[in-house]
Parts: sequence; structure tokens; C-alpha cells
Amino acid sequence: MVKPLILVIALVLCLSAVGVGYATWYEDLYIDGTATMGHTDVQWSYHGYSDKDGDPGWGGEISKCEIAPDGKTLLVEIINAYPGYWATLNVNLHNYGDVPTIVGPSDLSGVADELTVELSGESFTQGTELIPCSERLGMIKVLVEQTAQPDTTYNFHVVVDPSPWHP
Repeated sequence: MVKPLILVIALVLCLSAVGVGYATWYEDLYIDGTATMGHTDVQWSYHGYSDKDGDPGWGGEISKCEIAPDGKTLLVEIINAYPGYWATLNVNLHNYGDVPTIVGPSDLSGVADELTVELSGESFTQGTELIPCSERLGMIKVLVEQTAQPDTTYNFHVVVDPSPWHP
């Protein structure tokens, strides 16, 4: 019983070896493939602001916080601000792409000398990972200094620079 089984196994192995040899000799094998990179799509969302209670009647307010068409730039405008006025803007950074991204350095520009602006939260922490379909919270704290001028509009913008995550 053992000899016929060994004979059958040997025959199968021999025929397999002959088939592989014939296939190699007879025709070339071509493998064609395509690799595609996913895309990154990181965008801000704005969720309102809270400001200082006890307004002396001058009506300081965040008149607008817009997201530029690129989705990566926040445009902030403050009107009727008085010395000592402060506000905290609530923003989220979303990853709508299909690859993980890393939050790069945030660029804060256009800030007048009369303003102190502080960026905090995971949206602004360099190196924070954003997996696809996730978001990170952030806050922009604005303080109007004593040197502020009446009836002045202040503008600044924040740009985030995400990059694809590489292990």
C-alpha cells in the first residue's frame, strides 16, 4: 500500500517539474500592475465663538470667520473691538481624504500689533495624525491689547500645512 502511494506522489512531482520547465521554456510571463496613491483632503470647519462677558457697550465681536476655498485657510475678522476684549473661536480640522495625514506647522499671519493670538488644541499641534474620516479640535484665542484703536477692523488668517503620513 505504501509503494503505490509513493509512486503516485513521485509521478505528480515529476509531472509538475516538467510542466514548470515547459512553461518557462515555451513563453515569457509578463506581470502588469498599477499602484495608485490615495489623496489628502484636509479642511477646516468653524463652530462659533465665545467672548468676554461684561461688554462695556462698544459691541466687540468676531464679525466673520470664513474658510477659504482651499479649505486650509481660516480668515478671521474682528470689528468694534475694545481694549481687553477677548474671544475664543472653536475650529475643527477634518481629514476627508483616504490616506492618513500629519498636521504640519500652522502659519498665522496678518496679526496686528494690537492683537495677541494663541493657537491651541490638536488641530494646531505639529505632528498630530489625522486618520481618514477623522477630526481634531482646535481653539484660536484672541485678546485685544490696550493699544487698540476705536472703530478699527482687525483681520488675520491661519493656514494649516498637512502632509501624508509615512511610517
